[in-house]
Amino acid sequence: MKGKRSGALAKRFNDMTYFVAVKVCDYIIRPFLCYGFTPLIFGYGLYHNNEFTANPFKFIPKILIG
Repeated sequence: MKGKRSGALAKRFNDMTYFVAVKVCDYIIRPFLCYGFTPLIFGYGLYHNNEFTANPFKFIPKILIG
């Protein structure tokens, strides 16, 4: 019984880790890639309040709020 219980706990831990990793990707990494690096590739820079900024972290509140 002890081995079966620890296996279930490990599966639950792995499932939770995967869920958290997907949420981190959705809310932090993917928007940073889209709003941070894509404009640099296309050559029009990062714009915040109609001015160029070299700091993509200024976009994080805008991304999270919508």
